[in-house]
This record gives sequence, structure tokens and C-alpha cells, in this order.
Amino acid sequence: MDRMGDCRVTLVMLAGGKSRRFEGADKQEWLLNGQALGTTIARNLLGARLSVNGQAEVLVIGGSRRLYGDLPVEIAPDKFSGCGPLGGLHAALSCSRTEWIYLVACDMPFFMDSWLEYLIDIAFEAPRPGPVAILAQAGPHVEPFHALYSKSMLPRLEQCLAGAAGRASLPSFAGFLAGLPCCRVPESRVRDFSPDWRLFININTRRDAEELLPVPLGLP
Repeated sequence: MDRMGDCRVTLVMLAGGKSRRFEGADKQEWLLNGQALGTTIARNLLGARLSVNGQAEVLVIGGSRRLYGDLPVEIAPDKFSGCGPLGGLHAALSCSRTEWIYLVACDMPFFMDSWLEYLIDIAFEAPRPGPVAILAQAGPHVEPFHALYSKSMLPRLEQCLAGAAGRASLPSFAGFLAGLPCCRVPESRVRDFSPDWRLFININTRRDAEELLPVPLGLP
């Protein structure tokens, strides 16, 4: 896309998961309201106000060209294959041409413009050097998705993933972010945007999918 000089953020969907708990099927292709789940999430990002206004582009990591080829998105593979979501984060930060990326997963069907724009405001108004990640706090934990990440964390992330090569257990988002300068939005503030926490729902199993089916996907 040629408009990247005007872009403030890259909107990224991670689509390379194994779907182990989804009875062997690829969650990206599960039909939600008659449309593949991955396509729904990609269209959410393409329909974001920042995308429509030319201030964001959309990147899909690990997705199938067959599933997303008709959409105006860029598709890129994982560079650290088999390293889970952190490997996808690395690919996203490496491929993006903006300082910040906004990260979602291919099994998270809800999206909210106001939340994205709130995080962007924090990122661009923070004094330098500022946080390398801006995330929602959920009790003692953070939500790794619907979050912003800075390219400035790439050297630390590459070091982390290189050190994890060959290990049976992979580093977690929380483990990697520990000790890094992060902005954690208090849960009470997050609930001003999504009172029922629906924004952060993800579909892990067929039962999750079936329970979600009657729920309208629109969020204010």
C-alpha cells in the first residue's frame, strides 16, 4: 500500500495458530454468521476508522492467501515458526512500517474503534522514551490482544525467541513483558469501553463458537 507515509499504526491479525482445541479444524475457516471467522476479523480491521481514513493498513500473519486474497490486506509468514503468539508478534513488528502495531487474534470477533483510538492517543502523547506496550489490565494479568506494541521492542523479542529455540515450553507474553516499560490500562478504565469484557472474548473451542453464535458482533 502506498499510503504508509500517512499511517499511524498497522492493524495486525495473528492467523497462524494450531487450533488444537477446535477438534482439528482451522478456526479461521469456521463460519460465523455465514462468513469465515478469519475473514470477519480482517474485515473488522479494514472497517476501522483509522483504516478508512488512510491512517492504518492491515497485516495478516500466517494466514492463507486463499482465505484473504480478495481483501486489501498484506499477508506475511511467521519468521520464528512454532514460537506461538510471540513468534507472530515478532513477524508483525518486523513486517510493519509503522512505529506501533495493534494486535488481535483470528478468533476474536469483536472490535471497537474507540478503544483502538484511545490506545493510539496514549502512545502518541507519551513522553519519550515511552512504553513499548499498551495493554488492558485484567485483575493481576494483562490482555495481550487488542493491545499496542512498539517496534522498539524487536531486539529484546528476537533475543527472547532465539533463546527459546529447542525448548519444550515457550515464553509467554506476560513473561516476556515482565521488566519492560509497559502502560497497563486499569481494568476500571477498560470497562468504560467494554463493560462486559466482550471485546477480549476469543473462541477456543466449538462450544465457545456455538455459544457465541447468537451474539450480535457490533460494539459501539
